[in-house]
Amino acid sequence: MTFTQKLSPWLLILPFTLPAQAYEFPEISDEIRDCYSKAMIGFDSVINARLGVPAEHALTYTYRSLDATPEQVQYLDNILIVVWGGYLWKSSPHNYAISVFYHCAHDAPLPAEATLR
Repeated sequence: MTFTQKLSPWLLILPFTLPAQAYEFPEISDEIRDCYSKAMIGFDSVINARLGVPAEHALTYTYRSLDATPEQVQYLDNILIVVWGGYLWKSSPHNYAISVFYHCAHDAPLPAEATLR
């Protein structure tokens, strides 16, 4: 039996086992996921600005409730700041996403297990 014949069953199983574990991150806190979400919104905002998408089209992402009438609309201020900042950003979208993530993570409260007693 050749080396390839011995290895072939593992090569057939490997693609099915890797994706199941690639996206499981139970140890990441909700605060970090929130920061990641803001960074991706910022990333998209910079790209939208470069493509010429009007900033008004991005405002629906910042609504507190999608059911509100135009007179009742309230915005999520922190997301609104990220979107507008993305439209004004001059550097790369990646740099803006890193900046947003860093500032958000810096301002986020420490997880309970990391606080000093």
